[in-house]
Amino acid sequence: APEDGVLERAETLNLTGTATGYTFDGLTFTINDATSANPLNRQISVVPDATSVNEGSGVRVVVKLPDGITTSEEITITLAQGAGSDAGIQGGDYSYALPVKIPVGAGETDFMLQAASDNIFEPTEKLELSASATVFDDPVTATVGVNITDGSKTPANTLLVVTGPSTVTEGNM
Repeated sequence: APEDGVLERAETLNLTGTATGYTFDGLTFTINDATSANPLNRQISVVPDATSVNEGSGVRVVVKLPDGITTSEEITITLAQGAGSDAGIQGGDYSYALPVKIPVGAGETDFMLQAASDNIFEPTEKLELSASATVFDDPVTATVGVNITDGSKTPANTLLVVTGPSTVTEGNM
């Protein structure tokens, strides 16, 4: 059977019948899904709408099966900070709502990755987001990098103003 673009489990078809004067033992057929048989159809990818996000803002991230592929079973996605993240990235620097699941009949889902405002002067930091799932019994993983841009280094926050007398006499403090 040709691929139909739907990941499905094997299906069993039992044929039975009766007829006067005949014996019919029945037949059992197993229909193996051609779409699920292709390992490339059981992969996931992670695609953000943008490769960077400012602190205090969010970016939509899509977790998807290959183009044109949908699922007949819900697929739960586990998210984690990947090993390729900058050392300065902390769990409180970002957030997302759980659970993340690709629903039955769909080929993708999305969620918002929120970058927290932390009022700390810091360079742009790379968050590697790792997504893993079990897609029809196959463990799969995908990663993507999103840069979190510091929102604390505004001109108003980086201007140092010193007040006091314009002259100081030596020995007087």
